[in-house]
Amino acid sequence: MATPERYYVPAASIWPIVGAVALFLIAAGAGATVGDYLGATGLGYC
Repeated sequence: MATPERYYVPAASIWPIVGAVALFLIAAGAGATVGDYLGATGLGYC
């Protein structure tokens, strides 16, 4: 019978959540900046 392979499981960390929040804020800021350049108002282009 074959022995199961061992693999590394890292300890839990908060950094993936911090990274996800940071990427969201960067994307929101980039979207707001592009919206300002294009003269967007709110969610529509009226």
